[in-house]
Amino acid sequence: MSWFANVKIGAKFNIIMSFLLVSLLLVAAYLTYHRQQSLLLKIAVDNARNYAKVIIETRDYISSVVRGEPENNYGLVPQVVATQVAKRLTKDHGTTSVRFPSGTATPTTAPTTMSRPS
Repeated sequence: MSWFANVKIGAKFNIIMSFLLVSLLLVAAYLTYHRQQSLLLKIAVDNARNYAKVIIETRDYISSVVRGEPENNYGLVPQVVATQVAKRLTKDHGTTSVRFPSGTATPTTAPTTMSRPS
């Protein structure tokens, strides 16, 4: 440690401050990493819960509509199923807007009749 004793006071100050800065940055990086990891885990859990809720609602809707006549039942058309499931999912949130690839359909703008395939 004799080399440190022979260093000027300004250089000693710079070395100590550099060491403190590097250690502070390492601690901040460690804490940020763990905070981001826990945030991503919470987001993943929320997404999984939302997907599970959509799957459960879809299953409940289809099981309530299917009565042995799936080939003649208009309520089983995929767009109708998606709209009805979205209505059930959003009834607690006060919105019934459904996002489709071609745009947004709401109960007031959605088609009310659809020709059945022959």
